[in-house]
Amino acid sequence: MLGVFDDSLGLAILRFGEHGKIHEHAGPNDSIISCLEGSGFTSVDGVKAPFEAGQIVFWPAGVEHDLWTEDSTMTTLMCERPAPGTDRIVGG
Repeated sequence: MLGVFDDSLGLAILRFGEHGKIHEHAGPNDSIISCLEGSGFTSVDGVKAPFEAGQIVFWPAGVEHDLWTEDSTMTTLMCERPAPGTDRIVGG
């Protein structure tokens, strides 16, 4: 992971090898993930979907989500911002 975080914005490039995974969790910040290249899968609140280059997914704060690959690789850009009602990134 290559990233930059401050109180109001977090940006990170995530590179997944085959069978790479971010385990399911409910993060404290709103996150927008863009698939830059390759493909994998995401789930938000238990709803699973393919995730391919050119697609974007929104992970709301406090909602279970994950991201993974199977027999492919994937590069994503993650942007975190404070959840509504907060004024800073938590745990960036």
